[in-house]
Order: sequence, then structure tokens, then C-alpha cells
Amino acid sequence: MEKVSYSPLVDHLRENATVYNQLYLESEIRHGTIDGSCIAHWMVGVVEPAVKELLAVDANALPQITKAFYTELLRLLGSKAGVVYEKEYRAAWSLCEKNPMVFLESPLRALRAINTAVESILFHQPESALRWVSQMEKVVPHCQSIDEFLSVGRICAWFCGMAHLKGRAKEAYQSLRKELKKVLQKACKGVAAIGKTSKQEWANVDNGSFIGEAGGFVGYGGFFYTPPLVTLYANEIVASDKSNSYAFFADNFGKIFLSGVPVLYEDIVGQTEAFKNFLSQYGKQHARFEDVTSSVVKNNTLVFTRKSSHYLYLYKL
Repeated sequence: MEKVSYSPLVDHLRENATVYNQLYLESEIRHGTIDGSCIAHWMVGVVEPAVKELLAVDANALPQITKAFYTELLRLLGSKAGVVYEKEYRAAWSLCEKNPMVFLESPLRALRAINTAVESILFHQPESALRWVSQMEKVVPHCQSIDEFLSVGRICAWFCGMAHLKGRAKEAYQSLRKELKKVLQKACKGVAAIGKTSKQEWANVDNGSFIGEAGGFVGYGGFFYTPPLVTLYANEIVASDKSNSYAFFADNFGKIFLSGVPVLYEDIVGQTEAFKNFLSQYGKQHARFEDVTSSVVKNNTLVFTRKSSHYLYLYKL
């Protein structure tokens, strides 16, 4: 079995065995038994190298960083995320070594932020998780504080398709140092002018153009059991069928459905004025549909639904 061999870490774990055993027992109550070989695999392959790098910067940080790593490791392995998505999480944890001073400012906060970001991206945009890590690897070394680290993490997540983060990412970007903005622009391919992109949902798309679809039937990996309706609720686009309601966010980087919206299908009045206005402005040749059931406009995006479809249809205005 793999064993930790780095002497300072070995001694610390031995001297504080009671503390770490208690952490494991608490985790076991929540998540069940964790295979000891999995814990050893992560401790040797991920935690030990990271601890070495971090102690080279601050030799007194061993208790703090080890507890942070072990606590989050138990959560990852207990939920099975660290097993199913080991590649993604191991790559993300390596970010801790890219800027030791920032990580040491608040190890648990930084590590939890990393895990939360990866977890969310894996759920909504699974193909973009490693791209987020790749972008962060280029930017993190230039951060000067944990707050800057969190800000660039949110911005990079937006660029990786997390459209619901756009507002907060825009605010975070405006507060960054000029030097960090330049690094961020170089690190995120396809974002030549972040300022321009942040002001509109769709870059390099002509007005009146079809942008795409979102949603789909649950049986094929979509979100809706029956054709949905859309409405505006608290100035956000909400899509609902007879079983589920979602807040819907979409822009040039991705499309996101967030559950838990307090809007019922029965409460939505299907309004089609926005779609009719679109036809009067751009012509029927842009959208030849006769069964539109609801439509809304937010910013420069038209979203509408059809009686014969489980999808939302998006057009740029």
C-alpha cells in the first residue's frame, strides 16, 4: 500500500492521529466508509507533494494546510467525486502550488473554492472543467491575494460556460488590477476584448440570427418532461414544464439551467408578443414557426417555446 514518506508530514500525522481519526469518523457518519487505499493514493500522489511545496514557503503552516487538505479529501472521496472525477480534481488541486503565498493566506477557503468551482462546472459544463484549470494555471501565479484568486476563478468559470456568473464576473473584472486584467485576457482564448464581451450576450453574431436551442426532453438528457413555457421572474428568464422550473442563463460562452425557482407552470401566462415583434422587425423567414406558446426578451436575446418541442429557441436582437 502507498505510504506517505515525507518526514514532517509523517510526524505530524502520527502526533495528531486522534484529531485526524476524529475527522474521519465524522466523515464516515455523513458519507459512509471510505476505502483506505483511496485515501492513501491521494495523500501520496497529491497532498504530500503539495505540502512539500507549501512548507518551502512557510515551515510553520503544516498543521493548517494538512487539516485543510485532509478535510476536503474526505469530502471528495466520501461523495465519490474524487474517484469518478479524479483527473479533474487532481489537476485543480495542483493550483495550490502555483501561488503558495495566496493559498497559505487561507488554505481551507482556497481549497473549498477550488472544489466548489470544479463541482459546479462538472455538473453544468462537464467538458470545460479541465479548461477552467488550464486557464487558472496561467492566471493564479499573478494573483496577490485570496480575493483576487476567487475573482479570477469566477471570471474563468464564466468563460467556461457558466453563464449565470456573468454579472458577478463583470463586477470582479472591473475591480482587478490592470496587470491582472492583461494576464487574464491572454490566458482566456477567444476573449480578445473582455470589456466588449461583458456588455453583450452574443459577440460576432448578426441581429436577428438564430443562436441555438437549450433544454430538451428528460429522456434524452434534457430538462423537461413536457414542452415548457418561459416567462420573466425577478428580471430573470424562467422556463417551466408541469414538473420542474429553472432559471435560464445564456450568453456567448454557454447556457445554464438552475433549478429551485419558485415559479409554477400553472402560473405562467404564455405571452407571444415578443416573438410577434421579432417577426415584424426581421421577417418570418427568420423563424417559420406556427406553434409558439410563450416568448420573452432579456437584454438582446429573444427566447421562445413551441407546443411541439421540449426546447427553448434563442435569437439575437
